[in-house]
Amino acid sequence: MADVCFCGIDLGTTNTKAVLVDNAGKCLDSVSMLTGCDQKPDLYGLFARIMQSFSSKRSIADSQIVCSITAQGGSFSLLDEKYQPMSRLYSWTESSANPAVDSMIQCFGKENYYRITGWPPNAWLMSSKIKELFSTNQFGNAAYVATLPEILHARFFGRFVTDITNAQITGLCDFQMGQWDPAILNWVGIPETRLPEIESELTILADNIQTEWGSLCFATSSHDQYAAMEAAHLAPHTNLMLATGTAWVINIRTEKPIFDDAHVLSHPGRDIRKNEFGNIITLGPIGRGLEMLLKNFGVDYPYLNSIESSLPELSPPSAAIDVDMDHGRVRAVDSFPLAVKRYMEWSAAQTLFLLELYDYRQGLNRIVMTGGAGASRYWPQVIADITQAEVQVFDFPAFTAYGAALHARAAYTDRRGCESFFQEAKTTRFFPHDSDIYRHWYEKYQKPYWKRELTTRNTN
Repeated sequence: MADVCFCGIDLGTTNTKAVLVDNAGKCLDSVSMLTGCDQKPDLYGLFARIMQSFSSKRSIADSQIVCSITAQGGSFSLLDEKYQPMSRLYSWTESSANPAVDSMIQCFGKENYYRITGWPPNAWLMSSKIKELFSTNQFGNAAYVATLPEILHARFFGRFVTDITNAQITGLCDFQMGQWDPAILNWVGIPETRLPEIESELTILADNIQTEWGSLCFATSSHDQYAAMEAAHLAPHTNLMLATGTAWVINIRTEKPIFDDAHVLSHPGRDIRKNEFGNIITLGPIGRGLEMLLKNFGVDYPYLNSIESSLPELSPPSAAIDVDMDHGRVRAVDSFPLAVKRYMEWSAAQTLFLLELYDYRQGLNRIVMTGGAGASRYWPQVIADITQAEVQVFDFPAFTAYGAALHARAAYTDRRGCESFFQEAKTTRFFPHDSDIYRHWYEKYQKPYWKRELTTRNTN
């Protein structure tokens, strides 16, 4: 084994995935474990189990192991003076009560807050939840507030430090300045001394930490969407990542932030890559909508898989597709096969509409698709046909952890790219086929539909 290897750890809400790669980017090992953060998060114990799993299968004791940690962002815990968790993990999926959001809007205004943080005022933001903890006397005698990566950083090398990609999703950070925003902190009621310092660039935070598993280094951490962008090897203007799960988002890299004051669907932020920005564009809970569609028809995923081969034989749409995503219904469609095909076409058209809205369609040649929808044999093809771009689906469960490992490698060696991964991973490629048919339908029917939908959202 090489003298230096790189470890990426993806701390998820339920599961944590980790990978070990060599300097060429070849995956040496991977492991998946339950995160186990229902109560006080024991991240050191989780880290130890990961390293023990790696060391049980190969000798790493004589190696330099460079680690980078990625996490979903927005989940946090209260810490004592020794940086030990003293509360449960407050998940990013939880929300504060409405008074905190109303107060935020009154104090900053929607557009101003969005321009500072990259996010509109919202109950799920960490800023809202910490405000509520203070106002309801639940903060107690906690000394610090931390998201997941900095808990491990403090434990291993005594430095309470986060990264810009995680800081900016808290709603407490001026992402363009790369610092905690004083006015927002004052509104929340938390001094900056209770928050970690922010590392804005990819670098080695600490090295030569002697452990039973070998000598450890830690590189700058990341929010999981930015680690996934690293794994996807996204280049500005020519490719993007479509992350599919319960909710869908488009991730792109740009040289400057893309704001959307009118609709607030684009969420810009700094990348830990110097002079680069990431933009997270939200499409909504498309995965959840599909689950409800299946439920409404009384079918399950195995049945969906069994009929996917017949979907191309069904006629293309000849009118606008209208979907009630909250209730999982495709209006005016009664048969399940046609409903699920129309649902897939509807979501693909929304993807194209947003790419055009942010002037990102021109020059696009590759979409990297991750998440549950990538397992479909038909959905990626529909997206390729409607967007007129190649869609690549990688079959690699630890995709985001791999991106974190690439961050570790880049911080240590200043090397970029993941050629070995693209050669080794099982890759399915979908090329546009029926683009002319879909282009006519999209321009005549579906594009006007999405324009009306945006107008309706803005007036509600």
